[in-house]
Amino acid sequence: MCTSNLVTKTALYGALALACGLLYSTPAAAATRSFYQNAGATCHGVDAVSDSKLTRTENRLINKTNSSVDVVCNLPADAYAILGANNGAVSYVAIWARRYAGTGRTISCTLNEGFYGESGASVYAPNAGNPISLPNSGAQAIAEWTPSGTNKFLAPVNIYCTLPAYTELNDWFVKYDI
Repeated sequence: MCTSNLVTKTALYGALALACGLLYSTPAAAATRSFYQNAGATCHGVDAVSDSKLTRTENRLINKTNSSVDVVCNLPADAYAILGANNGAVSYVAIWARRYAGTGRTISCTLNEGFYGESGASVYAPNAGNPISLPNSGAQAIAEWTPSGTNKFLAPVNIYCTLPAYTELNDWFVKYDI
């Protein structure tokens, strides 16, 4: 009777461990995963002086000064994409910005592979090029990056922007192939 009870418990724990492992395993078929976040939560000035010039809210990062401020948004890495066969395959990145005062504002942004400030990292301009015109209506503009052909950006990636006076970053989006 004791042996039968031990076998049952062992089988039950084994089945539970297998089920948990299957929940956390990488999908067998090709898939994508994406992350979306407000810039106010993850973007910051490139140094303490730049950061002190920015106003952060839960939704956006705002430059309320009369001068330009350099900002970096360190985007999250997807563990499945990095550990899988695609080795950090980022297939799309976007960031939204707008001006809230003045007219004729433009913003310059680049996508950087690797960590911010890493020497030798590849740097990419947005699909539409730089600078990006921000509508005078106050509507958002989008900077987008899509790798050419079958290439992918290698994670981690970050977005580096120079925010002119009275502009803001609103949200970013990153998509991984896993």
